[in-house]
Amino acid sequence: MKYLYTGQFNCPDAIEDKQELLETAIKFLRIADVEVREDIKLACEFKLISKLSVKCFQQVSEAANKYGADRLNDYCGWFKRTHFHSQLH
Repeated sequence: MKYLYTGQFNCPDAIEDKQELLETAIKFLRIADVEVREDIKLACEFKLISKLSVKCFQQVSEAANKYGADRLNDYCGWFKRTHFHSQLH
């Protein structure tokens, strides 16, 4: 709602549960993709990048691919190469 009145969007920070925060950020990413709101999409991508971990990698990577989040997808590629490298060899 704040975005409608101010034009400013901040992907949720106040959510303490990490899984809930990820799901909320992915939900906003989906909406931004459908509504072609690159500013919101970028904010969601940066939030998801900042919260990415081995535990949530699959969920975030799938969302990046599904919603055309190029920056997030690139970061997931790097994350996979650096964090899963030992599992590949």
